[in-house]
Amino acid sequence: MRNLILIILFSLGVSSFAQEKKFEVTETVKELRAKGYPLNVLEELPMVKGCESLAEHKGYLAKCMKDQINFIFAPFMEGAEKVSKGNGVRVYIEFVINQDGSISAAERVKVSEQDLDEFTRDAFEKFRKKINDEKIFVSPGRVHDRDVNTLYGVRYLKAFKRAQKQ
Repeated sequence: MRNLILIILFSLGVSSFAQEKKFEVTETVKELRAKGYPLNVLEELPMVKGCESLAEHKGYLAKCMKDQINFIFAPFMEGAEKVSKGNGVRVYIEFVINQDGSISAAERVKVSEQDLDEFTRDAFEKFRKKINDEKIFVSPGRVHDRDVNTLYGVRYLKAFKRAQKQ
């Protein structure tokens, strides 16, 4: 009887694990590498002007790079609250830092409201022009002693104060 119960439980378990899960591969590894490597797999991070003294400390360098990029990007998003109809602005833009230190057009743009999409894309293009003109990136990311494209994302969040009812 005990063996029969074990066989039944085993067969039920096997059938539930035997279900086939389908994966859809949208991009090959080669295509992903052509886009860029994420920061967490780089051996050396891209160097931003003003962060050179932190080159030996990867964690501090990543924070400095994030702060510098956000500091440069924030002024381009001023006025977003005038376009927004909600309680705040939430924007995420993913782009590639190229091997030559320039940045590419936005790979992905996510906004909290559809009305912000055009404004955000225009703001990013102005930001991109400034980064490329001023050569903010001193050196690119590196993997296995070669320069590589780096995938990077910038976030912009701004909450609005609600008007109090009187």
